[in-house]
Amino acid sequence: MNEDTIDGYTIPADGLVLYSPFTIHRHTDFWKDPEVFNPDHFSPKKIKARQSAAYLPFNTGRHKCIGQTFALMEGQLILAQVIQKFDIIKSVLEKPAFKPGLTLRPASPIDLTIRRR
Repeated sequence: MNEDTIDGYTIPADGLVLYSPFTIHRHTDFWKDPEVFNPDHFSPKKIKARQSAAYLPFNTGRHKCIGQTFALMEGQLILAQVIQKFDIIKSVLEKPAFKPGLTLRPASPIDLTIRRR
């Protein structure tokens, strides 16, 4: 490996470069109103126009999660079953604080009311 320069920063040949998916997923160069969930961000047209590394919930490249396809399918199936049978209501209207780590988690429990439809 060789030394490299990226955006004016010199990376030693044995250097380690880390990135933050949390920061990338909220970067204004890639997302309009990044703090607001907008399902339109994931429309086929927007996905095609967006840089491929702007959204990487399962990592990318050779370290991409091998369970990505299964997880996406399973998540959709579970969500479809749950929302058909239950109303889920957030008890507190304020935005929850988060606790970053290997995975992003809420800093404290999120109170929800779940009612059978």
